[in-house]
Amino acid sequence: MHKSQNITVNPRPKTGGGYLLLPKRWARGSFLKWLRRTHGWFGLWGGIAGAAVRDYRHFVESP
Repeated sequence: MHKSQNITVNPRPKTGGGYLLLPKRWARGSFLKWLRRTHGWFGLWGGIAGAAVRDYRHFVESP
């Protein structure tokens, strides 16, 4: 049997958290709220436009 060894593990240093690649002054509630809403609207309208183009192409190619 081996004797018990005391092993000290140093925890990782804190990096400050936050968002990656986003300046701290932009990581506020109002900006993130705007960003989420804008992203949502672009996604919604992009989905609608994609469906419309797909349907349009389907009807145009039909004789």
